[in-house]
Amino acid sequence: MKKAILAPILSALVIPGLGQIINGRFVKGLLALFLAMVSFLGALLSFFWRMEDAVASHGDPTSFLEALDVADLTLPMCFVGAFALLWLLSVIDALRDGRKLDRRE
Repeated sequence: MKKAILAPILSALVIPGLGQIINGRFVKGLLALFLAMVSFLGALLSFFWRMEDAVASHGDPTSFLEALDVADLTLPMCFVGAFALLWLLSVIDALRDGRKLDRRE
């Protein structure tokens, strides 16, 4: 399969950075993979810490939605935004590199 098709699909559907690795850009791919993991884990952990703080400061909420209502989710949303931006840039970069590699062959 052509790299211009396979690389962005893998970056989009599997994990950011995999398309760069398929294109032979190992350092760029591993960096994107590392940053994706950091942003994902940062979003997950900060979300749970914010929820724990919201429950602790407002008593025992009767529902998950009440805890969400009082929690400050700015930091988790920043991590989610960083992950989404990294994902988009990874797909675009894999597509551009794949097209260049396909032209050379």
